[in-house]
Amino acid sequence: MNLSTMGWQLTALGVLLAVGGLYLLAWLRLRKRLPGHGRVSFARGERLAAWSAGVLLLLTALASPMQAWSPYLLTARTFQMVLLYMLVPPLLWLACPFHVILRGMPFAVRRPLVSWLRRGRRSRWFRLVVHPATAWFAFLSGMLLWHDPRLTNWVLDREMARLLEPWLLLGVALFFWRHVTNTGPRIRRACPGWGSVAAILGVEIPNMVAGVTIAFSSAPLYSHYVQVRAAWPAQVQPPLPLGLMEDQMLSGALVWVVGSLVYISTIVLLLNRLFAQDGSTGPQHLLHWDAHDKLVAPGLEYRARQNILRNVDLDHH
Repeated sequence: MNLSTMGWQLTALGVLLAVGGLYLLAWLRLRKRLPGHGRVSFARGERLAAWSAGVLLLLTALASPMQAWSPYLLTARTFQMVLLYMLVPPLLWLACPFHVILRGMPFAVRRPLVSWLRRGRRSRWFRLVVHPATAWFAFLSGMLLWHDPRLTNWVLDREMARLLEPWLLLGVALFFWRHVTNTGPRIRRACPGWGSVAAILGVEIPNMVAGVTIAFSSAPLYSHYVQVRAAWPAQVQPPLPLGLMEDQMLSGALVWVVGSLVYISTIVLLLNRLFAQDGSTGPQHLLHWDAHDKLVAPGLEYRARQNILRNVDLDHH
């Protein structure tokens, strides 16, 4: 690890710790301001847990050996992408960071920020940028470009591009997952539930195809890692004992399995939320659904009629 990479990681660590500390202070301030109303306010324990998990995974992706190993192991680069693209953004948004931090700020600081957002909502270009379709297209494009061998080789051969790439991935992912979780600032009308389900499904299919293609490829897809392996000194061991094809196979499996788990579970949660809003989470029995004439086998309807007549006679007697 050279000094430039170490300095970049220290800067990322400082920024993340500062933002995380700001959220914690705001959360504690709201908790103290609204005692006994934790379940109806933003200062809920599960939100703090989601924020802590998101920040911890973000530190793992940006300020850990994963950043230094990514030029040498495709698995490290893939694990970094999985964290930044699939796990960290939904966890951070579920913590409602915008509302918690904004409500925890003094009124003199909060008022100009709210005014700026209200002015932005009236801008046509701003509304186009924050449109859910724009976020979905950017998210899908970022995923496909990340897997592109030519772009990957170009990024890995340039240190500054390699350092900036994770932050770009995180920004695009935050942009997309904000519409799915629907916990960010109210800049425009919320995306309907069925639209979020369709957007996640439209991401899951290309993600699965990309993961399967990488995992079952019989030839190396990224020439950068081939060159790195060829120039590897014999006396130096790689970070993980993986061969070239084993590294590529494990990377494809990470994209395929973890991506499918995240996207499919998100679809299930979104559908459950839709059903809960409609009030149809429990079974809805129709009137007289258990009548005898509806449960009798075909051809034996006369027995049901005989039983009905027999019961009527018994009632009269």
